[in-house]
Amino acid sequence: CGDLSAAMPDGDTTAGALIALHRLSPEAPRSQSAAAKGIQWLLNLQNRDGGMPAFGKSWKTTHFNTSSPDITAHALGAMGCWLDSLPKRLRKRTTRAMQQALIYLKTTQHRQGFWTPLCFGHEQTHRQTNPVYGTSRVITHLAHVPPSLKACMNVELIRATEWLIAVQHPSGPWGGDMAIRASLEESALAVDALATSLISHDLLLFDIQTMAIESAVIKGAAWLAKATKRGTAFEPSPIGLYFAHLWYTEALYPVTFTLSALNKARFMLKIQNPVQAGHRTNVVELSARSGRKRKTSKSSDVMAL
Repeated sequence: CGDLSAAMPDGDTTAGALIALHRLSPEAPRSQSAAAKGIQWLLNLQNRDGGMPAFGKSWKTTHFNTSSPDITAHALGAMGCWLDSLPKRLRKRTTRAMQQALIYLKTTQHRQGFWTPLCFGHEQTHRQTNPVYGTSRVITHLAHVPPSLKACMNVELIRATEWLIAVQHPSGPWGGDMAIRASLEESALAVDALATSLISHDLLLFDIQTMAIESAVIKGAAWLAKATKRGTAFEPSPIGLYFAHLWYTEALYPVTFTLSALNKARFMLKIQNPVQAGHRTNVVELSARSGRKRKTSKSSDVMAL
């Protein structure tokens, strides 16, 4: 799939479409048929190193046929969603491809615990990369991968969550890297990823690690609630990076990223501490439409959204 019906197909958009299709109608025969075709296309896109590029191998002279951790993880998530629904032969081929892709992610993680994405960056970071974006996306997308396959990534995923927590600003948000100006996009992606790491129940965490993740999510989500004026204002920041250092913003990124992050944060709080979460929900209600201001704690702000 491309982002338009006649656009050049790419791995990232195809993976996103497959995940969306699974959420909308996973049991429909037409959806399963379309998913099988989409996954076959992704399998043919996979590079020899196990990773996934943005576009096909026909892009001989550009970095768009180079494997990328964020796109690889997105493809893994799409395959994981549909794996049990695939025909037996295709399921076996997909499983092998997923194993190769996971090995690629293990080998491309930086020592500090982050992954670097392909077409997303930050103007103020070293080499204008965006490790917060890349790391957050890998954590979030791998939640769709069956635990039996993902178990080999436990150490890497824990290291990734610890890195995200380490680069969080003291006031709660994130930038593209440590000590980089905060934005809605990076903050929302990091909150989403950290909340996902607890919701999925896949990681083997010590209690102190779980508490650190919870604290980071609550602080980050509270900052998002304040920065968006309780869901009414979304200022986009440059995050997309094309060739020739062409930067762009996308108006929907801060909206959709924040919505997903706050939804995950709310759900995380409910399953981690259902009694307190229910109390917080009753204490504070969402006031995005009315713009009402209330005095609340940070955790209450999270539950309000």
